Amino acid sequence: MAHGAITPGHHHDVGHLVYAGSGCYQIETVDGLWLTPPQQAVWIPPATPHHARASGRVDLYTVYIDIRAARTLPTYCAVMPVGCLLRALIEETSRWTDRPPAPARRRHVTALLIDELQPTSAHAFQLAMPPDPRLQRLCRSLLEQPARGWSLVEWGQHTGASARTLARCFKRETGLTFAQWRREARLFKALEWLAEGASIAEVAYRVGYDSPSAFSHMFQRALGCPPSQYFEARP
Repeated sequence: MAHGAITPGHHHDVGHLVYAGSGCYQIETVDGLWLTPPQQAVWIPPATPHHARASGRVDLYTVYIDIRAARTLPTYCAVMPVGCLLRALIEETSRWTDRPPAPARRRHVTALLIDELQPTSAHAFQLAMPPDPRLQRLCRSLLEQPARGWSLVEWGQHTGASARTLARCFKRETGLTFAQWRREARLFKALEWLAEGASIAEVAYRVGYDSPSAFSHMFQRALGCPPSQYFEARP
């Protein structure tokens, strides 16, 4: 998929696993946003409306799984870590359209792939979107301008709610404090822009950091490697 390509809103009767071998694919559901860098895939249960957008050139893989064969998988969207084995299994199934395997091999590969799908407890690129309209406006504004450093008092004046109300609602509806959500949103946007080919310095300033080194330190502390190496660290 070319950079900026849009997948309009739709849903499937079966569950599916979405994986980007290169670039990033941003998926949005009513509950939040999900990102697929090469180290993770996103599981989307059956009948879940969603739309998506490509950041950078995306090599997209989608594995459709009948829920009867995947009773161990979550009934909600979830991030799945992708290691060498899972990546190989995803690539193997992508060849089945042109070269259907023998039924026994298909069963074995499918069973192993499903067994490899375990929601991650590590850092995952997902952003819960609160249902409260005031918080939604705040969150959308932050995603559009992640460098904006407004306090909750300033956001309260903008949205018509007190800082205390916003803080309480944020924790209740997203499970994160405002500061935690903003930090995750900045990482989310940073990864998108890095996938698009923006420089580290440009991304650092666009997400509100005073210097590339401060941004790189935050990035490495959160994800375990510097931003210059993140997309090279494929499974």
